[in-house]
Amino acid sequence: MVGFHHQWLYGRSFVLVASMLLNINKALSKRDSDTNPFVAKNWLVKNGYLPRTCEHNNPITGIRYLQDLISNLFDFELGNYTRNGIEGYCLLNGEDEDSSELITRFDNGDNNDGVLIFDFTTNKYCFVNVGGDSTVEKLKRDTPVDAHAYLKAYYPEDESECTLDELEYARENNKTTNYNTNIKVNKKFLKRFKEFEILNVEELIILFPEMEEDLSKANKICNAVPG
Repeated sequence: MVGFHHQWLYGRSFVLVASMLLNINKALSKRDSDTNPFVAKNWLVKNGYLPRTCEHNNPITGIRYLQDLISNLFDFELGNYTRNGIEGYCLLNGEDEDSSELITRFDNGDNNDGVLIFDFTTNKYCFVNVGGDSTVEKLKRDTPVDAHAYLKAYYPEDESECTLDELEYARENNKTTNYNTNIKVNKKFLKRFKEFEILNVEELIILFPEMEEDLSKANKICNAVPG
C-alpha cells in the first residue's frame, strides 16, 4: 500500500484524483507499452523506457512519480469545480518508515477526509471513511463507497442527505443549499466513473488481511470457521 496524505483534499477534488487514476490506468493497460511505469517488468534494467524521473530497479521513484502525477489537478472541464491547482502531498510511508501498519492497514495516518483506495491490477477503486470530520462521518466507517456517495456527503442532492447541524447552520446563516446545482455538477464528475467498479469489502480484506476483523465487523460479514 502507498499512503498519501493531503490536509485539505476532499469532495470534488478528491473525486477528480480518483477519476484521473482510473482513466490513466485504463489507457495504459490497453497496450503493452514499455513506457508504462505501473507494469512491473518495465522496471527491469534495459526492459523498459520509464519516465525520466523514474529509475530502473528503484520502485520508490515510481511512487514519487505517482505522487507528482496526482498533484496536478488541472482539468479543462472539471477544474472550475475543484481547487484546480498544484496540490501538495505527503508520503505517509516516508514520514514514518518504522510503522509497518502504514503498509498493512489503511486506517492509520491523518486522513480526516477519508481515504481513496485504488487497485492498479483490477482498476477498481473505493472511498472509505476511517473516522474524520463531521462531513465524511455521514458515511459508514470502514465501508467502501463509490464516487457518488462520497460526493453527496459534501454536496448533498436532497435535504435528507444533510445532517441536522448542516440544516441548522444554513438557517442561522441564511444560506440555501442549491440541490439542483449539486445534482448537475455531480453528474459531470460521475461521467468519468461510468465503466469502473468499486472494490467491495471482500476484496478489501484480500488486499488488507490484517483488517479482516474490523472490516467484517463494520459490514456484518460472518466468517466461516475452518473445520
